[in-house]
Amino acid sequence: MEKLEKYYAIFRHKWETFKISEYKNYFVKLIFAVIAGFVAAFVLFLLMRPSSVFTAFLNFIKGSFGAGRSGIAKALNYSAPVMLAAVSVSFSKKAGQFNVGMCGQFVIGAVASVFVFDQCSMLAPVLRSLAAIISAVVLTALWAFIPAFLKIFRNVDVFLSGMLLNFTAVFAADWVIASAGFSSKVKISGISTLAAVVAAVFIAFAAYIVVSKTVFGFEMKAVGSNPAAALNAGINDRKVLFVTLPVSGAVAGLGGAVMYLSASNMNPFAGFDMVMFALCAIAVSCISNFNPAGTIFISLLFGHYAQGASYTADISISKYILGVVFAVMMYIVSYAPLKTDKSALQEKSRRVRK
Repeated sequence: MEKLEKYYAIFRHKWETFKISEYKNYFVKLIFAVIAGFVAAFVLFLLMRPSSVFTAFLNFIKGSFGAGRSGIAKALNYSAPVMLAAVSVSFSKKAGQFNVGMCGQFVIGAVASVFVFDQCSMLAPVLRSLAAIISAVVLTALWAFIPAFLKIFRNVDVFLSGMLLNFTAVFAADWVIASAGFSSKVKISGISTLAAVVAAVFIAFAAYIVVSKTVFGFEMKAVGSNPAAALNAGINDRKVLFVTLPVSGAVAGLGGAVMYLSASNMNPFAGFDMVMFALCAIAVSCISNFNPAGTIFISLLFGHYAQGASYTADISISKYILGVVFAVMMYIVSYAPLKTDKSALQEKSRRVRK
């Protein structure tokens, strides 16, 4: 009995400490967001297919577990590119720049990897995949250098230049696909699903360590939170942007490459699917509170639901319902206000001052 009381006291102390943590509101909102996503999915299924609402909802919830190992593999194929694209957005956001141009960078990375993989058939499989990945990463890093240059030397907003470059990227990708004469189904199996997921998780943790544990990460957050104060402190904001945005673009391009190199059934003509992945990655980044490590769990959740959404096509319900569900979750996490424990926060402030 004494041991139980001791464990209860420890648990209560931990909970009280967690209550005044800066992450408490985020976790609570995340739980509400997941519940709201369930409700939104059920309501949409009810409106679109009243006769099969429960079947569709159960299939959506089962997700990756509805088809055994193949279902889990397909869910991971969805998760890996979205995770990388979400890390790209989260990384640039730490420097105060919302890299919405990630959508175009993702598309360019995807098409560049397919093009190089198709043209380098004479190489060994490993070298062929490596060449496709390197080309996607380098090209998208150079592409992301454009909004960085415009921001630094012409003070053009990164959001605006990135949005305009998205249109350029999509139309350029369409031109390359048409000119290369790709068939409707390009058979690609460059890397395994497990390797893609492991690489995505590694990059997410690496981005988290850079942001949270390094001098450059401190400079990024300083420039992002208060550029004038960072400049007065001697931080070179130009250097931060010149590094942050191309790295963000390179990670987005890697996500686009992984999208095709780890899944042999992707259709390079499905430009809307590519943009849909990128837009969902922005939602994943927002839901994870722009924390690179937090994108891991949310991306896996996205893959689970994406596989569930693919089952709804069997009963004439669009798979793009997933975008609506994640949009609802994003709105709640980003904008839903929650009451804070002012007394606990004041106590934490007093301890910090001491």
